[in-house]
Amino acid sequence: MLRTLLKQILPAGALVLAWQGVQAGPPLNTGDTDILDPGTWEFIVAATADERDAGDTYELPGGEVTYGFTPNTQGTLAFSRVVVDAPGESSKSDFGPLAVEFAWRFFAAGNWTAAVAPNYEFPINSSSQRRGTADSTRVATLPLIVTYATDQWFLTGEG
Repeated sequence: MLRTLLKQILPAGALVLAWQGVQAGPPLNTGDTDILDPGTWEFIVAATADERDAGDTYELPGGEVTYGFTPNTQGTLAFSRVVVDAPGESSKSDFGPLAVEFAWRFFAAGNWTAAVAPNYEFPINSSSQRRGTADSTRVATLPLIVTYATDQWFLTGEG
């Protein structure tokens, strides 16, 4: 019993130590190695809030549309309506950046799965940059996502 428990905890602990940041939120923020079945659509609507001394930012609504291409690949579009509320100023709202992602699960053996999910985020109009709801910055990332799963729980790390 103890040996089985240690076999489950040690890999999970290694993943936790390997990835320093922890973030929760809509799925593009918290990637996983699950891939939709081919021909399947997934629609997600979410809301986020970021409250700071310099001002508050809300994404309401935020959304994602995902489509399963093959048993190991899927594509996602993520979008949001952003409200920026800075102290002493009137609220500003416009579209946030658009994100496009393609995920490929390239490894699955036993309790372990791994995927890469190239992601490109960019502003969709110039008014959102003027209003401060989206930066003019374009961001491309190539995260590696690793998941260790049992029948009762799973742990995912992204780096």
